[in-house]
Amino acid sequence: MSQLIVFICTLLLCASTSFSEVIVLRDGAGTLQGTIQSAGDTGLLIQDSQQPGNTIRIPWSTIHQIQPEKSRPNIDHYLEVGELLWRAKRRLLRGDILLSQPIFESQFEKLLGTDGEDSRLVAEGLLRTLVAQGLLKKAVVPWLETVRLDELGVPSPFASLDPILEEQTRLCRHLPLMAIAQVHIDTVSPFIDETLPFTSLCASLVSGGNEQLQLEEEQFTQLLATAMNGSVVERDTFVKTYNTLESWQQIWIDYALGIAYLHNKEQDSAMISFARVASADPHVQPYLTGSAMLLLADELELLNHLDEANRIRYEAKRLFPSHPLVLEAN
Repeated sequence: MSQLIVFICTLLLCASTSFSEVIVLRDGAGTLQGTIQSAGDTGLLIQDSQQPGNTIRIPWSTIHQIQPEKSRPNIDHYLEVGELLWRAKRRLLRGDILLSQPIFESQFEKLLGTDGEDSRLVAEGLLRTLVAQGLLKKAVVPWLETVRLDELGVPSPFASLDPILEEQTRLCRHLPLMAIAQVHIDTVSPFIDETLPFTSLCASLVSGGNEQLQLEEEQFTQLLATAMNGSVVERDTFVKTYNTLESWQQIWIDYALGIAYLHNKEQDSAMISFARVASADPHVQPYLTGSAMLLLADELELLNHLDEANRIRYEAKRLFPSHPLVLEAN
């Protein structure tokens, strides 16, 4: 009788674990065991064997293997995509911008609007590769998507790198908004959401809107919005807040004011603002510094100061040989 009981218990144990898979994670993160519930763009959903009432969503980029190995037509494709994303992440971490960018680009449209960890990996990865090359217009939507996911609480997959978003404002210091043409409202309208105030404000800034974030601590954002939207305020009204800003923020404000002054045909004030940016440390905001030098040279040329204009253009080419606007000028 005892042998029969042991046999029955063995059969029951085998039956209870026969549908359980082992998920082997990448980068030495261990394993998870459970029953596969579903598979989709945002990851693999399993029921945890240790806690049967608990389900876990695992990003594809973190999955190395599912055991036992067998053909799973509805899952195999996602595993291949996950391996590509993992490779792209590793390439970006070692500084291989051009090799990682095509993978992030190929997956961005597929994951845009989804809320998984791979969604953040793709959006932030693409953002980092684009701003590193000065491709600012292309970087706008990846930035807004990164802001949206960050506001939803999806963590950055690049913890070992400097944060791509400023903690207080969610702005990207490498993506100066005043240096790009206003983005069409259809592009940014999906990011206008009253439940996501930071995302909505960023989308409004980029499209030239006047939406204000009602948080007093966001003085820089409000100051930037004022400067960008053409409501040019005299310098002395900026001084109190301006002097408390970080150097990169001061450069943003000066550049934004320069653009606003140009629009208002206040050439002298514009030149002063651009001169402040052009004289800043070129490593702090290289895109804006190079752009300001070229704009300043253009204004000097209009005033027939040709030698000064040519010297500034030469210096811009020397300091920023790969700057998109310098290349365009060449």
